[in-house]
Amino acid sequence: MQPPTEHSWGLGVAFYYWDGFNRFNYKTFLLKPFNMVSQDLSAEFTNLPYWSIHGEEVTVGVSVKSTFTEDVIGVPFKWEIANAADGTPLAATFGGHATVSKGFIEKIPAQEERVFYASF
Repeated sequence: MQPPTEHSWGLGVAFYYWDGFNRFNYKTFLLKPFNMVSQDLSAEFTNLPYWSIHGEEVTVGVSVKSTFTEDVIGVPFKWEIANAADGTPLAATFGGHATVSKGFIEKIPAQEERVFYASF
């Protein structure tokens, strides 16, 4: 897969079974450049650390941007933070526009963004 950028097309690949699950096949599809999507929500890490030291707190931010011309109401979200080695959930605290690990973003105003932080 090649993800799209602001101005260039991306390429996706989907694999699937067909004919009674006896045959395996694939389908390619194009992904629009971001500037061609007129109304969308996008999520982007704002301060993703490249490394951490055992025992020190790490804070990760996510910015959710709206290109809608109207307010977006009730967008569901969920943080899943786990140990990379064994997948066990890590205790975390949350800040920004939500102080819980999952729920709904009450409102994202038109053409604006909301920022969420998790520290663990």
